[in-house]
Amino acid sequence: ALDAINKAITLNDTSTVAYLRKARLYMIMKDYEHCAETVEKVFSLDPQNAEGFYLKGFVLAEYGDTLKAIDAYRRAVQYDQQHYEALMQLGSLFTKKDPAMATAYFENALKADPKSMVALYNLGLLFQENGKPGEALKMYAEMLKINPTNRFALYNSGYVNLVYLQDFTKAIDFFSRAFQSDSTYADALFNRGYAYELNGES
Repeated sequence: ALDAINKAITLNDTSTVAYLRKARLYMIMKDYEHCAETVEKVFSLDPQNAEGFYLKGFVLAEYGDTLKAIDAYRRAVQYDQQHYEALMQLGSLFTKKDPAMATAYFENALKADPKSMVALYNLGLLFQENGKPGEALKMYAEMLKINPTNRFALYNSGYVNLVYLQDFTKAIDFFSRAFQSDSTYADALFNRGYAYELNGES
């Protein structure tokens, strides 16, 4: 693949698309030094390239420079407000330090890709862990509209009902469905038993 891209660049050395594909390939190969070098070539052709800033942010994050990575991801979003991957990375980076900011980034990622199970799940978990069980259940419900047997949405819905809402009957139902979707899901089976106990059923 790298040879093919290099041949394409030989034919047209001003193609930002070719350089971006080359940088992506280096990223997949975990060759971050060459990825960064290729991204700089992209910027020499297009200083406001959103994909280039996303790739730069990814490399910086891999090198452990979180602050510069955030700046690069934000530049990516500045030049392309629908850049799903940059928005998701920003949401993840702000999950602990600023949940409100993380929520905004994940919501924008969901606008860019309305059926993203990862964005829905991350939002649900963020709401769940920050005292918004109702909002969390809405996100898991959206996941189940897309895939009614998604074990993570089923399990987390059961967990929210068990721990936050203390609706043990609903919790039992969700845990049962999660176990039906994956018969190796020990946590779902255990929590269903605990929900039965709390519901006064032996």
